[in-house]
Amino acid sequence: MNDFFLELREVVLANKSERGLEVKGNILSKAGQLVYHEYSTDFEGVLRSKLDAHPYFDIELINEWRSLQKYL
Repeated sequence: MNDFFLELREVVLANKSERGLEVKGNILSKAGQLVYHEYSTDFEGVLRSKLDAHPYFDIELINEWRSLQKYL
């Protein structure tokens, strides 16, 4: 690589931002009313969205979430 591309690389890395998470909301039924629920755009929001969309209890998912807490 020449100096131009090395400088360009440094600029790109200096301005790099984290990838965003796309979290979709769910329509939930509460007391006979349909309510749209939005979630936070972090890993917990992703998991809560999935758990609300699929309300069965998945111990493997919970254990995986707990094992990844150190990275949050």
